[in-house]
Amino acid sequence: MPTSEQKAKLLKSMYKFNVICNWVSQYSFDKKIFHKFKLQEAIYKELREKFNLPSQLAVRIIGRACDSYKINKN
Repeated sequence: MPTSEQKAKLLKSMYKFNVICNWVSQYSFDKKIFHKFKLQEAIYKELREKFNLPSQLAVRIIGRACDSYKINKN
C-alpha cells in the first residue's frame, strides 16, 4: 500500500497524464489524424518539448489517445 505522500504523487501523475492525453486527443481530432504512427509523426517532438516528457511516455500518451478513437469513432 502506498503512503499518503506516494498516493498524492501518483494521483498528480495520473491527472497530468490525462490532461496531456486530452491535449493530444484534441490535436488528433482537429487535424483528423487518428492513426497512431501518423499522429506520432505529426506531434511527437512538440509533445515531448511542450510537456517535458520522456520518449516512452510520449509514445504511450499518443497510443492512448488513438485507442480512444478506436473505441468511440464519434
